[in-house]
Amino acid sequence: MFLRRALAPLLAVTLACERAPAPRGESVTIDLAHLFRVSDAGPRTTAVSLAAPEDPHQLLWGWSRPVTAPDGQPAVLIEGAQAALTFRAGSDPGRMFLFVDRLLEPPAGPYRPPEGVRVHVNGAFVGRLAPHRDHLEIALPATALKPGRNLLSFRLIKRPREDPARPTLRYFYRQIRLRSGAPPGVEPRLADAETLVLPAGSSASFFLRSPRDARLRATVARGSGRLRVRTEADGTAARTAFERSLDAGGVLDVPLVFEAEAIARVDVAVTDGEIALRRPRIEGTRPLAATPPPAPVPPARPNVLLYVIDTLRADALDWQDGPRRVSPNLARFADEAIVFEGAVAQSSWTRPSVASLLSGLHPPSHGVLSITDRLGPHVPLLPEILRDAGYDTAAFVTNANVSPPFGLQRGFATFRYLSENPATDSVYVPARILDDEVLAWLATPREQPFFLWVHASDPHAPYRPSERYAAAFVPDGAGTALDREHPLRNLRRRSRVPSDTELAELRGLYRADVAELDAELGRFFAALDSRGLLDTTIVVVVADHGEEFYDHGGFEHGNTLYQELLHVPFLVRLPHAAGARSRVLVQHVDLVPTLLTLLGLPVPAELPGRPLLGPDGRVAGAEGAEAFSTTWFARTALSSFVVPPWKVILPMRRDRPDELYDLDDDPGERRNLAAAHPVLVGYARQRMAELEAAGEHVPRGGPAPLDAETRERLRRLGYVIE
Repeated sequence: MFLRRALAPLLAVTLACERAPAPRGESVTIDLAHLFRVSDAGPRTTAVSLAAPEDPHQLLWGWSRPVTAPDGQPAVLIEGAQAALTFRAGSDPGRMFLFVDRLLEPPAGPYRPPEGVRVHVNGAFVGRLAPHRDHLEIALPATALKPGRNLLSFRLIKRPREDPARPTLRYFYRQIRLRSGAPPGVEPRLADAETLVLPAGSSASFFLRSPRDARLRATVARGSGRLRVRTEADGTAARTAFERSLDAGGVLDVPLVFEAEAIARVDVAVTDGEIALRRPRIEGTRPLAATPPPAPVPPARPNVLLYVIDTLRADALDWQDGPRRVSPNLARFADEAIVFEGAVAQSSWTRPSVASLLSGLHPPSHGVLSITDRLGPHVPLLPEILRDAGYDTAAFVTNANVSPPFGLQRGFATFRYLSENPATDSVYVPARILDDEVLAWLATPREQPFFLWVHASDPHAPYRPSERYAAAFVPDGAGTALDREHPLRNLRRRSRVPSDTELAELRGLYRADVAELDAELGRFFAALDSRGLLDTTIVVVVADHGEEFYDHGGFEHGNTLYQELLHVPFLVRLPHAAGARSRVLVQHVDLVPTLLTLLGLPVPAELPGRPLLGPDGRVAGAEGAEAFSTTWFARTALSSFVVPPWKVILPMRRDRPDELYDLDDDPGERRNLAAAHPVLVGYARQRMAELEAAGEHVPRGGPAPLDAETRERLRRLGYVIE
């Protein structure tokens, strides 16, 4: 209001229809210039420096660390068979042109011609980098491009076996440049961090949760023209909130009629002239959040045990009312714990999910996205925080994805990786042996509290339970459908839809693995109890991701983001506290702030999660809760976003549609409602872009140095490193 009174004598036009009401809660300001950067209408990518990227998160997978090229300048190589990056194409992408700055290694003696590189955009083939040309421009057709972010991948054409006498030339890459085929000057742009310029015929869309008493405000910094503001909330018709000619010096103050917390879109367009809006923003209020009491510092801090169960989908457990055949011990544990029934994993495979559990960051922020990524040293981890707070820290893990090459051992005074052995029944070291190692470590006297991470992998493929448990859980008549030595591998090789009998046997083997692990957990928890540790320890049991059994046409995990892969168990048992159930939406990144709050330690402001429990152990509220998940494999690039009851899945591939499901009415995710709810889909896309932008300046760890043994272990687990 002060700015408005100060400018009043100078205004050419005043557009306030009424004075804004006095705030009745917490003031909210949504910066539209900031949102423009992550909106579909945001700035197009013009260049990506591969050796020194301004945004390292644009490089997704397959690129080496910077190396010195034959001409002495820095460059990168494609590691393996494929590399990928993202670029932005604007809200209405027409034809674009791609220029690749590439250098061939000069020959030294006899050599084979290079094999060439196929270029794909969003999964569609657009051209080939010719073998003998250093620089090449490729047209990217409009039919291959999507508004906003796009996926650009380079695939080395398969070559014959290596011949030491005839080495293959390598390509060194420096820069990717992109040029729009659209006429210049017709797209919206940012003149500076606070000024949005809208030429004639351009528009920008912004998605938001509407605050109460929302108003669109800005100053016309320069230019003149006709401005139109249209609004649309999910489930309601679009309406024109304002349309008028403006001149420089005018003030925009437009009431936006939405229900509080409605997911809405605001479109700002200029039909003629050009207008520069200074500090465009939406202002309003939200109810004041209850101020929690200060966290008391416990006289003696409790221990913390994080028990991660690999590949455990939430619906594999039977801890509700009923016979409790599969997981009776976890059911008893749940009776004494706070069970978060709406927990969502941050990814559908192990390494990014565990990195989120230990860092409290989403995958785009901690940078662990692809199969070769390792966690960078600039990402603080929970064990480091607790070590500095006086905790003894230890980890005992059984999955190569979290072994030392991938950077997750930081902060642990003791880190033990029990490696896979294909000669054993389960490939993984079973939880029985893993837990014995843990109990031996716990037997060592110590004066300080401990933080302990245990990672058991028994439910993971290849599903080889003992005969006793297989006999108990494989249905009668289904025991001979599959080869028990390699049941999943052989089933996937068959070029037909699996039969009901085959699926029943596979699910039975998986449930038998879960039941066998549950029996071991009963022994482990009893051992903790006999030592008095359950009375002094916060115990968290959580899964990194779930597993698919042809629910959506596939097997295992990592390739989709449906609920069978993302809905996971999440239980927190507090010493001397009663059990409880909560159906609020929670996610992996909530674990770190929850534990720090319970321990009376400060929660870093940059963490996106929220404490699920107050200092007194009570379940916190879930106002505005949202959840994000990603998976980025060589042939899969997906993001998902949950805002109850809705879930949006956003594919990068052009040949896959956006997906939207009502999880209350359609928990199996069968009815895609995306076409009927474009505002929800747009909001999800913008929120995902905001999330990715939050990690732009966090240095990534880059590819892990993988030896042949680690590569082979990952291959045996189903992860292909080409």
